[in-house]
Amino acid sequence: RYPERDLDLALLDVEDFLRSGWYKARGANSEQLARVMYRSAEAVLQGDEKHYYMFGYNRENSLRAAAIEAVKLVALLQGGPDDVEVEIKVLDKVRSEYLRAYRKHEGNTPFNPEMSDDDRTFILFEEIGEVARALTPDADTEVGHGGDVVEEAIQVATILMAWLSRILKDKYEEERDE
Repeated sequence: RYPERDLDLALLDVEDFLRSGWYKARGANSEQLARVMYRSAEAVLQGDEKHYYMFGYNRENSLRAAAIEAVKLVALLQGGPDDVEVEIKVLDKVRSEYLRAYRKHEGNTPFNPEMSDDDRTFILFEEIGEVARALTPDADTEVGHGGDVVEEAIQVATILMAWLSRILKDKYEEERDE
């Protein structure tokens, strides 16, 4: 087993979108975090096919959009909005974070086929909450609970990439087996 390869499909997929310029960074931290939250919630709600026909999006597309928004949030927090090279460097940080989390949690990541989508959702939303908490006005005071907002945002992007990679890998294997 080679966990360093787990995210390859999603990282390449998202890098292609970022390089295409199709997505453009828009807005301040709170607006960008709201986009991550919206796309993440959209992905969770679109577990069945009827949503695809109603809205033209499925879980794969929603997770991809959420992952892109999360990468853009990290770039924005680092002062590089609309800079594709900064965004691509974020993908390297996502890969490193995934390997750290893989080791820490003994492979029990959103890429794990045994993990339920409910568990993936709870993990994702918990991390999104940590980003929001790190952005509160009192985050860095005695009463605040702020963490490193960039690190927290990288963790959100990592969870989204791992979940997207699981979907892409399953889809690839299903198509290969047909």
